[in-house]
Amino acid sequence: MDELVGSQNYCVYRGQRYIEQSFGKDRVTGVWYVMIPKPQDCTEGNFPDVIEFGGSNDDPWVKLPVKALSRRWGEVVFGLWRGVEVQVKILHERGKDIVYCSASDPAAGDRGLYGDQYQGWSGGVSADEVELTYKEIREYPVNPPTGVLRAEDVTVTRIPFGDVHDSKGASVGGTSGQEE
Repeated sequence: MDELVGSQNYCVYRGQRYIEQSFGKDRVTGVWYVMIPKPQDCTEGNFPDVIEFGGSNDDPWVKLPVKALSRRWGEVVFGLWRGVEVQVKILHERGKDIVYCSASDPAAGDRGLYGDQYQGWSGGVSADEVELTYKEIREYPVNPPTGVLRAEDVTVTRIPFGDVHDSKGASVGGTSGQEE
């Protein structure tokens, strides 16, 4: 694998692209939200729609309403590991990047990933064992027609790996806080 690239969700808020840490619905208010890493220059002035600032000094975050975003999308990276198609994620643990693969094919278990027929197979693997093949760009509506994100509301574009643009022609990947 030439470059560590993995599956990740992104969002755009006030013209800046951020890595999405999580997505959910507040049980009390019913508001759909995303959580992003808190930028160093973050103030309430440049995040007027903020629901909440939180986290620790090591992991601060910002919670924003989905309706305040101009775009949400996911990049789901696929590859071949020991002849089995896998979804590729990069986990950052103790200052190291770990290539994490998951698969639904039972052959993945025969070749060394852990799991079962019900939840699939997964595990950490060596980067040089994975050949990236394609990625799917999944465009999520920020205001779904029914108020709930449904599979039929998501637009999926498959891109052979090596093409560095998403379905809207924007460069993909990168760090949080980049201009979109």
